[in-house]
Amino acid sequence: MENLSEKASKLFTLPSIVFQLQEMLYNQTSTAEEIGELIGLDPALTARILRLANSSFYSFPAQIDTVSRAVTIVGTNEIYNLALATAAVSTFRGVNSKIIDMPRFWRHSVYTGLFARNLLTQIGIRNAESVFVAGLLHNIGLLVLLEQAPEKVNEVADIEKGLPSWEKEQKILNFRLSEVSGDLLKAWNLPPSLCEPVFHQHHPENTAEEFQQSAACVYLGLRVASSIVYDCEYDYMGSLTPEAFALAGVDQENIAEAMVYADENVHQILAILCPEAL
Repeated sequence: MENLSEKASKLFTLPSIVFQLQEMLYNQTSTAEEIGELIGLDPALTARILRLANSSFYSFPAQIDTVSRAVTIVGTNEIYNLALATAAVSTFRGVNSKIIDMPRFWRHSVYTGLFARNLLTQIGIRNAESVFVAGLLHNIGLLVLLEQAPEKVNEVADIEKGLPSWEKEQKILNFRLSEVSGDLLKAWNLPPSLCEPVFHQHHPENTAEEFQQSAACVYLGLRVASSIVYDCEYDYMGSLTPEAFALAGVDQENIAEAMVYADENVHQILAILCPEAL
């Protein structure tokens, strides 16, 4: 697995603008105008961030027409996470799509992110964009495997149809792709608030306490998304555990509301981040 993750970090790289934004975020001295100027150097990124800022993702009453205004209204951390989401999805464009259904993959990923974000929003957690990104990128390990060992993707898919994907991965690969996903995010030097929930998405109790709630939301989101997006024999909805509900701080009513939210918004966010998946 380490070899797979190491190769992936060289094969898939984020654009430098993401790391420049990260540096601005850490030094806490950059103004909204300076951040806007940096993002403005990438017209495609600028357009996607403005579309996200003006989408139902936020539902602001007034139009946001510049990135600097978006930074002021939405917040620096949130703009960084939106830029990261946009850049990361673009990084994986061009991955061999003959073996898996890529539109369905991205629909599942976006749905997971929207669902997880909405759970936190419902219970009063502000600035939940990082859990959206964690949900969005939770399964990029599959794309790494697809690019480096496509025959293994077929082996995993073909084994015992009644098993969940992560158990199939463990049987065939002796590791889970969630670990590859998390390791790639770490190799990109992304913050633990993203890496930990992704790496521990199947066992949120195993991460540090400060990341358990986000990891539990990703845990719930990926299972609900799987039950909706994929045709499979495994009962993903039945695999939602009381422990995950407790760690996330949510109940069945929150799950139902998050499903409605994700259903209503997945098409619009896909159109912005990954229009080829429509």
